[in-house]
Amino acid sequence: MDGNPRGQEHTVKKTRVICLGNETMRDDGAAIHVARALRERVPEQEREFDIVESAVAGYDLLELMVDWERIIFVEAVKLADREAGDIVRLDPMKDAKQLRLCALREASIPEVMAVGPKLGHAMPDELVLLGLQGEDLCTFGEQLSPAVAAAVPRITDEVLAELGARP
Repeated sequence: MDGNPRGQEHTVKKTRVICLGNETMRDDGAAIHVARALRERVPEQEREFDIVESAVAGYDLLELMVDWERIIFVEAVKLADREAGDIVRLDPMKDAKQLRLCALREASIPEVMAVGPKLGHAMPDELVLLGLQGEDLCTFGEQLSPAVAAAVPRITDEVLAELGARP
């Protein structure tokens, strides 16, 4: 057996873009808007990457990460000394504890990455997080704040640049 608990062959795929957020919580849904913009800009038949919209965190991310070489997370963030609409590139292995990627009482990305192989899963070799600084991540509502809405095309461009940056 090759370490796969189901005894099936692993097919490792290239790149998955995981857009995390809750679109009913104002700016927390910014990444969902990015996922939709990516789908509009790159038709499915031309896409060499996968796009997922999700609101999960912690160990629930494991299922989304298995069998991909590279994961690009897109996430609304709330960091000190940043303005709403700012875009940041972070290392999820180092910076995840300050983000929603690690919700309270949930596993961090490093913990998820460590448990995957123990369960026989092929985990990504590369993780990137593109964060969009939110203004209001906690109020119910589907409308993004103006600064965040204006930044969605820019972070979409950043995702596309990240996708093209790898040979």
